[in-house]
Amino acid sequence: MATATVGSASAMTFSKRVTKAASDARTREWHRATELIKLFVATGCVANVRPQSLLFNSEPGSGKTELLERFMGNEQLSFASDLTSRGIHMILRKAQRGAVTHIVATEFQKFLMRKASTAENMLGTLTQALEEGVRETYIGNKLDDFGGARIGLIGAITGETLSKRRDILREVGFVSRVAIFKWGMPDEELRVVMNKISHGDETDLESVAVPMPMKPIHVELSPKLSASLQDYVWKSFREHTLLRLFNRFRALSMASAILNGRDIVKAEDVEFVGSYHPYWRVMERG
Repeated sequence: MATATVGSASAMTFSKRVTKAASDARTREWHRATELIKLFVATGCVANVRPQSLLFNSEPGSGKTELLERFMGNEQLSFASDLTSRGIHMILRKAQRGAVTHIVATEFQKFLMRKASTAENMLGTLTQALEEGVRETYIGNKLDDFGGARIGLIGAITGETLSKRRDILREVGFVSRVAIFKWGMPDEELRVVMNKISHGDETDLESVAVPMPMKPIHVELSPKLSASLQDYVWKSFREHTLLRLFNRFRALSMASAILNGRDIVKAEDVEFVGSYHPYWRVMERG
């Protein structure tokens, strides 16, 4: 659990608050990962904030596909069974209208295993769409304007492919734009999930809804709470790309407020983001 100081709170006080925030959420890893995905999806509902992205580094059979497929049915998510630069352009058209906020790729490694030029073009387009946004672009001989449309990514990749493609992912700036961390359930919980499914209990596979508002919501984050996040990032993640990480945590705190029916961030939202410290501290470094 986190031991870093947030704002003026002592490390011990923050640790206790984080522990409570974590226990208030569901404590099973399956549920904690579900709540984390909800946070990232909800960043697409925050006005003037980039949709935030995550990628699970998971081994085959870890349950990543089943976990991500729980979010099918959310209209703001575009599940990609095929992803090329041209395909991203089609999704960006929907993002431009505010209809889609994230691409979901349960097997992201498949899109990196194409012919090198195809995979690299896709990765370059996606990386730009994650942060800067895509504007005027030549598609064949036609100049098209996507108006700076942005898109987030929710997905999973195998450790083997991540290891092989790490250099190119880092070179194009993908790694610093996406929260990439190793994920998997403890063996005992994996057995619990399989046992429940075997006995006809499919509650762990039930759909998860993240309601999409009619238009992005402006969320207020006070300078004091923002400074708390700044202090947390500065003291805990000096080896990372600090500004991007700071903006990520701000966006996730705002998303937490929206998920709790508010347009104002409270301390409990910041503390809930901090409760995922075990995830943040094993993120790939940008």
